[in-house]
Amino acid sequence: MSTTQDQVLSLGRRWAGAEQRGDTATLDALTTEDFTLVGPLGFVLSKPEWLQRYRSGDLVTTSLTWEDLTVRDHGDTAVVVGRHTQRATYRGAPADGTFRATHIAVRQGAQWRLAGIHLSPIAPATHGIELNHTIVFSHDKVASAEFLAGILGVPVGNPFGPFVPIELSNGVTMDFMNVDTVQGQHYAFHVGEDDFDAAFARIRESGTEYWADPEHRRPGEINHMHGGRGLYFDDPDGHNLELLTRP
Repeated sequence: MSTTQDQVLSLGRRWAGAEQRGDTATLDALTTEDFTLVGPLGFVLSKPEWLQRYRSGDLVTTSLTWEDLTVRDHGDTAVVVGRHTQRATYRGAPADGTFRATHIAVRQGAQWRLAGIHLSPIAPATHGIELNHTIVFSHDKVASAEFLAGILGVPVGNPFGPFVPIELSNGVTMDFMNVDTVQGQHYAFHVGEDDFDAAFARIRESGTEYWADPEHRRPGEINHMHGGRGLYFDDPDGHNLELLTRP
């Protein structure tokens, strides 16, 4: 008879294969009715929500490895901690990552089933390099700085030299500078849930157009990639700005 470790690892291999195939029937059979996924950004999905991502075609997993595994046997419950590395897309956007994965398996009769998965991102090694500031080309630096600051709910800094600055909460400064010709760039801002609500309200109150996608094909919508929320809008100079609640 195979050991608990053998059975639980076999369960995990079948789960990984089903994720790569988008095989919702197998995923359904391998999991308990109250299965819960805690994603790498803290979002929580019930079993129906988890399966729907594959049924809808929103989530496509092209490769998934599950390795460096440690199994702890607690009778009818087993906890497996390992490394989960995936290449995937969610609604066309990259969803690649390497995570520390905790699987909770429970014995139901003669079968083992997954009751929960918790993914935590594995941070890359840091080398002490941080973005300090960036220059934002504008036709009217004051108007452009005031527009963005108004949406984000932050103050405009004191002008210095040719720049009008906005300082973000992580210490990065956006320095607006007048130029004759502006080529649109993309700037993305990670915000908290409450800040997203406030900024979204300002966007709508100001009549600013917004989209759920960077190509501006889904007007008047927001996205829910990776369990967060996001939207895109243009500033007065045509820069494509993004708000997102996921890191």
